[in-house]
Amino acid sequence: MRHRPVLTGELQSLTEHTMREAARQLDAGIEEFHGQADLIHVTVSYPDYVSVANLAKQLRGATARAIRRSQDIKGHVWSKTYSAASVGADSSAKFDQYVERLEQPVNN
Repeated sequence: MRHRPVLTGELQSLTEHTMREAARQLDAGIEEFHGQADLIHVTVSYPDYVSVANLAKQLRGATARAIRRSQDIKGHVWSKTYSAASVGADSSAKFDQYVERLEQPVNN
């Protein structure tokens, strides 16, 4: 959210719940969700017929709508950019270690 420390525990929980529901609608699943006050990291498993761009669009759009409704926010919620990376079986352990080091896990 524009790299401002606004993601309180309540908003992180709302974001996680909304992303999980949006992912289910795409036959995808949120494997890990970790938030900090100014960003989130999400590990998603998704079917090969869903593009990363469409996945990001759906997850970000659903959460932006939910946050706007709950906080009466106008305009953009997320920054226009995001980062996505593919992780295979051979590199997943390193990625898991990175995610585990993030502050403020929401679902643990």
